[in-house]
Amino acid sequence: ILYVPPEVGFPARSMGAGTRGTGRVATVQILAPDHLGYTTREQPTLYWYLAEPTSTRIEFAIHDETSVEPLAVVELPSPAQPGIQALRLADHGVKLQPGVRYLWFVSLVPEPERRSKDFVVGGWIARSEPDATLGGKLAAAEGRDALVYAESGLWYDAIGSLSARIAAAPAEP
Repeated sequence: ILYVPPEVGFPARSMGAGTRGTGRVATVQILAPDHLGYTTREQPTLYWYLAEPTSTRIEFAIHDETSVEPLAVVELPSPAQPGIQALRLADHGVKLQPGVRYLWFVSLVPEPERRSKDFVVGGWIARSEPDATLGGKLAAAEGRDALVYAESGLWYDAIGSLSARIAAAPAEP
């Protein structure tokens, strides 16, 4: 699968973070491009990676580009297992509007009373209307939806499609 980034003039960065504490290292990364990523879904699932379990508080937040207050702030349960984690926006009542850019974050909060010590990773997402040819391409894809989404510059839809395929057949290479 080859992701073809859309041509947009919107610079953005995403980055990972890590911390040491009580003899363990917690590293968190978001699964997002280093530029504005697109979805056609009103309530996509966002993915992030935790290198190992942690007892550190984990928090998710999402803002639109013009508001000071976040659309949602959610304290996440510490994962039982390390690996890729999923956060469904539908579970938190967040709906993306077409043409609006959103910044989402996953934070490790080692000291809730001293938020300056948070380790924060974030990325940009925007909802776009699918072009007229996307439906036909998906119909002809024969189960390779992720490829179509990736080639169409729809990062979050490609990741969501891949994740659904993995969940449906985890033993399939």
